[in-house]
Amino acid sequence: MNEQALFQEIEKAWELRGIDNAYAHQLLDHLQDDIHRYQIDTQGKFFLAKGALYNNENNHNNALEYLLKANICFIEADNLPFNAKCLNKIGRVFTKQKQYDKAILYFNESLLINEKAKNKKGIFINYMNLGRLFLSQKSYESALKYFTKTLDYYDAKTIGQEKHAYCLFDIGDCQFGLKNYTTAQSYLQKALNISKKIQHIPTTMSVYLRLIDINIILKSWENIPSLLKAGIQLSQDIKHLAFRSKILERAGNYYRHIGEIETSLIYYSNCIELLKDTNSSTPQQTIALIDICIDICQNQQNTTKENFWL
Repeated sequence: MNEQALFQEIEKAWELRGIDNAYAHQLLDHLQDDIHRYQIDTQGKFFLAKGALYNNENNHNNALEYLLKANICFIEADNLPFNAKCLNKIGRVFTKQKQYDKAILYFNESLLINEKAKNKKGIFINYMNLGRLFLSQKSYESALKYFTKTLDYYDAKTIGQEKHAYCLFDIGDCQFGLKNYTTAQSYLQKALNISKKIQHIPTTMSVYLRLIDINIILKSWENIPSLLKAGIQLSQDIKHLAFRSKILERAGNYYRHIGEIETSLIYYSNCIELLKDTNSSTPQQTIALIDICIDICQNQQNTTKENFWL
């Protein structure tokens, strides 16, 4: 296989991450025995694809093994753009492992390369990953600093609207954590407008849930029914059970707050049944919902936890 054909196979595997991981592994495994015969830069791209695939599967040890090999190749090949990309991927693995100090070192090393090259897309992604690192620790002010910086480097021609929507959501999420609810709403609405326009489902789901939370906190009851309706419809259209359970729980919260107890119990019970059937939650989460239902019913009927498991 010539160099170009090999690279096309690597690209195909890269694009299959998260879609068909098993087939992506097959493509790369087929190439592995002969990869040493190719240019060092091509070897690096192979190792990068393999490492990114393992990272997608949360196989952190294998991900680091291949990504570190890729990094050595890119240094030797003097391929700075891919070196920066690889360092960024390594930082993301360490973030998942909660080795935050190591993650920051790799993100900053990647950022330094991208800044020297004036690579706006690379800088955007570096800042986004640093923001998410601090957001995962609930360090909202630090996270917000990095997410806000990403907006200075957003370029619609090189950075997809999907990442723009993600970034706006993350800023809104930080503002939510800081209890700046009105500001959070503004950013979340911008994220929702973009995600609906480009039909980016993950961001749309996240925004619906967070907007419902904010409106419940602010007691803006008039805004919630339309959000619930849209969220429930989306969960049915895409058959996303985890999202559906979260929407049903929030519907229960809403109707409980406005005093429509019977309706709230219907939504809570439907959520509990869904969680039990799909095993999409921890037992603690399911028990917490059961406890809410028991608390609601305490003065209305004789309800026990066992009733909700039947």
